[in-house]
Amino acid sequence: MFHSKKPYSAVTVQVDRLCSEQYEEDDVGGIIDLVDVVRIQNSGPTEAARALRKKLKYGGPHQQIRALVILDGLIQNAGSRFQRGFLDEPLLERLRLMAREEMVDPEVRKKCQVLFVQWANGYKNTPGLESIAHLYKELPKTQRPAAARSKVLRETEPHDS
Repeated sequence: MFHSKKPYSAVTVQVDRLCSEQYEEDDVGGIIDLVDVVRIQNSGPTEAARALRKKLKYGGPHQQIRALVILDGLIQNAGSRFQRGFLDEPLLERLRLMAREEMVDPEVRKKCQVLFVQWANGYKNTPGLESIAHLYKELPKTQRPAAARSKVLRETEPHDS
């Protein structure tokens, strides 16, 4: 039997299920059940953060948007212990990357940006949530110029000889 140092429990199982295709992107059903599971386990907030970070990093666009919706639901509903326990630097860094990486699906980037604005407005005065409220300030202020993007595309296209 394989034993990992990382907890794998009902928290990860529920995150996996909630990120599946059976849920519509903005469906909040099941999040309260996940909140309950996270609350009863000491490692719940940390495990939830890791499970969501994996979905953001390795999932397809649907799973990524679902992970963002679930994360938002947890921030809103899971209480201060969760809020303090899950906001680790790897998750915050993954969120920063998701919002500005050009390789990330445009709908996922847009969802990040919408949530960052909501979090900035909703949590700017909430102790312990400053890092999530400040994500908005870390968004790029302008898009890269189209000329720079097309130059990169031209350089990576196969050349006819």
